[in-house]
Amino acid sequence: MRYYILAGEASGDLHASNLMKALKEEDPQADFRCWGGDLMQQQGGVLVKHYRDLAFMGFLEVAEHLPQILRNFRFCEHDLLQYQPDILILVDYPGFNLRMAKFAHLHKIRVFYYISPQLWAWRSSRVKKIKRWVDKMFVILPFEKDFYGKFGYPVDFVGHPLLDALHDRLERSSREQFLLQNNLGEKPIIALLPGSRKMEIRKMLAEMVKVSMDFPGYQFVIAGAPSIDASFYQALTQGTSVGFVTNQTYDLLNHSRAALVTSGTATLETALMNLPQVVCYKGNYLSFLIAKRLIKVRFISLVNLIMERPLVTELIQQEMNRVRIGEELKKITEDEKVRSEMTAGYEEMKSKLGGPGASQRTARLIRKYLLPVLIFLVTTIPGWGQASRQKELIDAGILKAKMMDYKAALADFDEAIRIDSTEAEPFYNRGIVFSEMKDYPSAISDFTRVIRIRPAYPEPYFNRALAKDYQNDHRDAIRDYSKALGLKPDYPEALHNRGLAWFDLGNYTEAMNDFTRALQYRPQFAEALYNRGLCWFNTNDYPAAITDFDAAISVDPLQYEYYSGRGAALAASMQYEKAKDDFLTALRLNPGDTDTRKNLALAFLYLKNYEEAEKWYTAVLNDFPEDQDALTNRGVARNYLGNLKGACDDWTAAIRAGSEKAVTYQSRYCQ
Repeated sequence: MRYYILAGEASGDLHASNLMKALKEEDPQADFRCWGGDLMQQQGGVLVKHYRDLAFMGFLEVAEHLPQILRNFRFCEHDLLQYQPDILILVDYPGFNLRMAKFAHLHKIRVFYYISPQLWAWRSSRVKKIKRWVDKMFVILPFEKDFYGKFGYPVDFVGHPLLDALHDRLERSSREQFLLQNNLGEKPIIALLPGSRKMEIRKMLAEMVKVSMDFPGYQFVIAGAPSIDASFYQALTQGTSVGFVTNQTYDLLNHSRAALVTSGTATLETALMNLPQVVCYKGNYLSFLIAKRLIKVRFISLVNLIMERPLVTELIQQEMNRVRIGEELKKITEDEKVRSEMTAGYEEMKSKLGGPGASQRTARLIRKYLLPVLIFLVTTIPGWGQASRQKELIDAGILKAKMMDYKAALADFDEAIRIDSTEAEPFYNRGIVFSEMKDYPSAISDFTRVIRIRPAYPEPYFNRALAKDYQNDHRDAIRDYSKALGLKPDYPEALHNRGLAWFDLGNYTEAMNDFTRALQYRPQFAEALYNRGLCWFNTNDYPAAITDFDAAISVDPLQYEYYSGRGAALAASMQYEKAKDDFLTALRLNPGDTDTRKNLALAFLYLKNYEEAEKWYTAVLNDFPEDQDALTNRGVARNYLGNLKGACDDWTAAIRAGSEKAVTYQSRYCQ
């Protein structure tokens, strides 16, 4: 695949480079052309333009550099068309990237967005543009999924990539080595993170440097942005004792007592390093007044936004002055209660972000969405050529299908078939549209026609099997998956889906064999690990099930089903405390899952925590008032709590719902 990637700043360079590394693992033939930085270039990307030439922020600052920005747009548009990528991947940087999304969409280039623009902060109307121009969005903050959901736009929450950067970070030096290497003294360190753009650095350091004079017991050290020369910082700190390091931000944070941090990604990095901080921001005054009218969120730091409360102090515009910074800095360096409350909040924040692996999860999703058997691509199967008019109709149909205008897409494919019914591709794409519309008989008919025309390709068999699976015709689906595998033995998706069909038929031995074979080709195939774990669970081998669920969670820690499955296996092994923790984690990821709520309530019942058991069964019954298991077991909890009347009422209701177990309880306790 050919990937064109656009990242416009230092953090984008870091996260895009990690994504490129993960994509190379999924797609060894990956070819990258990019706008970004040195890290992306080190991953093998052909660097077209460096982000240091793109970094303008603030309303007036952008206006001043508008001619250069427009030249960059025109250059990027020309370069994109010359390269003709399979996909355009945008990384944050919305001012530039949203325009390029529109351009790529109009030129029939697929657009994926990694790291959402902060539309939840201001100009949320731009969601309409994203829905129109962006095929897939991968978000990194937990509240963003709900934000987009309000607009009817499904997105994938992949976790925050900073967890990858910190997880992969090696401890390169002890404190003594760090101090010696950078000619620093023995005093405790206050880290200064003034931003990554020259315009903001000038404003931030002007106040931060003044504060250093009021704390003679500390040494203040700047974390230099990799794209900014040391001479730039030296000119701003001349005549002071403020130190400087570059390309050592994490080491600096690791060896510091506290930090003054410019709002942005750095606030989250500092929190993930468990370092108390004061968040600072001062911009052009007129830019600030404009922004104040437009921005709709309570906080400017990611830490507070994620926590939905003021965990760290934010000093903005006039408040960012020598006196106020000094007051807040004194609290986080000297008051141990303030420090411990802040770091405890950081731990709570980390649990909301998911575990490491955002880059790998995003790469796997990109691969999944680009798989030729699952999406609409014109040139997936060699030898499928069409006359120009027919090809135009197919292209138009594909575009309409991507926009979910299935009726119009079908009309185009129908017309293409009328031009030449010996070509396979219009039948193939029409079959996929029928599948999306859940018209599985029509889909099966089209894929059968494709197989007659092109019998040597595995994809039509795979898609026909999927349609049969959806109709619960699992045995026929297994035959088609087997035919696909006969043409392409190293087809892990076909092995996995055939395993699911065997599972639905209750043949766990064959299912396990297929899941195991799929894992031989894709060792990090989380769904195969999870489903094999379910096979072990259904054959009562709970330790083996737990092992597979563990492995699935290590690959993808954001799927609630994996925790719920492991919780069930732990509960079956009578490890109720661990099971409870897994069910709670599953519900944090998917609060509405009824089965998990029932399992959690049952775990509390076995743990003899009857108050919690009653609470969770009540939550289930609020949604499903006639659930006989919930009624029966809430009655048990209420009986232990001494509420016999409530227990008997629950058992009576459970009996009306068909519970035989409730009959036993009622006869024993309610007569």
